[in-house]
Amino acid sequence: MCGRVRDPNVEEVSEIKLKQLRGRFWRETLGGERTPGKLAPVILCEKGERIAEEMRWGLIPAWSESDLLDYSTYNARCERISETATYRGAWRKGRRCLIPAEGFYERRHFFFLRETRLMMLAGLWDEWKNPIGGVLRSYTIITTKPNELVGRVHDRMPVIIGRADWAKWLGEEPASEDQLKALLRPYPADLMDVSPSIGAKPKQGTPKESSQLQLF
Repeated sequence: MCGRVRDPNVEEVSEIKLKQLRGRFWRETLGGERTPGKLAPVILCEKGERIAEEMRWGLIPAWSESDLLDYSTYNARCERISETATYRGAWRKGRRCLIPAEGFYERRHFFFLRETRLMMLAGLWDEWKNPIGGVLRSYTIITTKPNELVGRVHDRMPVIIGRADWAKWLGEEPASEDQLKALLRPYPADLMDVSPSIGAKPKQGTPKESSQLQLF
């Protein structure tokens, strides 16, 4: 599963091409690392515009009577994303989002992309209305079976959406349900790397010194 991610650097988010990019917003909301229950910015398309909005990690479905559930919703398995009661409403409404990250953790290992410090994770979001007033927007990160690299540590990994498919996933370009589900696949292992130390910053663009060789 994916229960801890590292936020991207403020400089990297300019690649997302938001309609309105406010440096102060990113500096105030990107806090280093995020875990379930925390507020953090996610990317979505509303009224034809790509925007960033702060949401809570751990999806609360619109039909829920409370914002406190007795089961975990910070991850959603891609295999039943359109069928599971908790997520099918958001899926049918097209409430897809992207979660910007530098990388993610699994069992004390940090996974990241080799060629860029910006990783975009696939998510769903929903809007829950408090009966006594107020609205809460929350999200989940979608997981899939692992690639060869992550599979040596865990039996699941978050879905990573490549740059060429950002617009399709966000609904900025037309796509059928089958085309969207086809994006929920393991990211190629040869485009990723891993650091065995939680505290160590990954080295970018140095395949010859790949930490895969040290770890595996």
